Amino acid sequence: MTLRSRKIIMWAFFAAFVLIGPLMLLYTAGYSFNLQKKKIEEVGVLLLNALPAGSQLILNDQPQPGSPPWRFNNLRPNYYSIKIIKDGYYSWQKNLEIKPKASTLAYNIVLFKKTLPTNLIKGDIKSFSFSPDESQLVWTDAAGQIFLKKKDNIKPIGHLHPTPTTYNLQPITYNWSNDQELLLVGAGTDSLNYRVINLSDPRETIDLTELSLGRRLASLRWQPLSSHLLYGLAGQELFKINLLTKAVKKIAEGVADFTFADSALYLITKQGLTKYNPLTLGTSLSLIQPLTDHDYAFGPGFKNYLLIHDLTDRKLLLKNLDKKKESLVTLLGRSADWSKTDFAELLFYYDANEISALNLTNQETSLVGRYSADLLGAVPVGGAPYVILNVNNELQIAELDDRDRRNVETIFKGKNITNLWLDKKGRQLYFLDAIGQEKGIFELELQ
Repeated sequence: MTLRSRKIIMWAFFAAFVLIGPLMLLYTAGYSFNLQKKKIEEVGVLLLNALPAGSQLILNDQPQPGSPPWRFNNLRPNYYSIKIIKDGYYSWQKNLEIKPKASTLAYNIVLFKKTLPTNLIKGDIKSFSFSPDESQLVWTDAAGQIFLKKKDNIKPIGHLHPTPTTYNLQPITYNWSNDQELLLVGAGTDSLNYRVINLSDPRETIDLTELSLGRRLASLRWQPLSSHLLYGLAGQELFKINLLTKAVKKIAEGVADFTFADSALYLITKQGLTKYNPLTLGTSLSLIQPLTDHDYAFGPGFKNYLLIHDLTDRKLLLKNLDKKKESLVTLLGRSADWSKTDFAELLFYYDANEISALNLTNQETSLVGRYSADLLGAVPVGGAPYVILNVNNELQIAELDDRDRRNVETIFKGKNITNLWLDKKGRQLYFLDAIGQEKGIFELELQ
């Protein structure tokens, strides 16, 4: 090669470096040259992830290769049409804005199956409950007979009451002991209608009326982390029942309701929200928060949060026990339930026409939906930002992400849906209803 050729190649590489080098620096810094506009623009990043595996992405009407998660590093600022599909599943779609030098994320997308319910347990069933580890299922039929299903074995384990009057008019409750060996079953709030059933040997049924010396206990609950201690109210007197020693002890008076949080016992008294301190000398009650002269009852708690129903004003009060000096948070709703997802801990609360979600991480509230028909129930999907709604006997799945549009799918239309229950993984939904002439516990596969 001649000296002149070498010089030409050297200057060519130098010119290429001068021209391409700045473009590479701009590219790595988040810029792109728009040939149509003939100018340099900042670019953005799009990150997407979805379940199940094998989902397909369509971006601006163009199918994209690969499977989730997807990453696009150099998108020009604009609105992009995003659609995720899979055969046999409801699709997900939004128009999301890509902003310069910013990342747009949609990382908690779930596609739900298009399936029909199957009748898991046939019959005229009044109520059912799964054990905390989801390995056992109990239900009560119209005659008051209680059944237990463990794996594929079904057996009767007791009878709720001699006559059907009580449990036809009152809700049936099931409370599992910590070791899931004992089951407290009751109709209404009167201990005359309660049974403690030994699931290993159902013949060992404990008569709480006899044990409590005729006291008509109500609101019976297990002490957390215990499989032999029960608490219950007789009027406004709170009693502790030891099933091992058969001892019944009064521990407080003037109690409207009680609950447990982190194994501590909290009461609603005339003074307000109080904590029971059994090891304190003198008075065993300490005031946490004064309350107005209303009727109250505890709702489901979560970690260090207590939920209180103001029955007089029909609203909810939320107390963070880690911040005892802070006032109660007032929420407009009649019912509530908790959800723990990958990005936040949420409290869903609702009344007959509206449901909202409180994000405990940032204390922000978002409206999930407003309805003209009755909102009969709501069940959060564990681990994902979705909630299942019973809107006038129509089951819907609604997402929390309200950018552009909120994806809401109707998954089943029923007649008289009650007793909604979803497993921890959010895969199987159970409920009571009648399809045609067939009644029972129905199972609907979601994922």
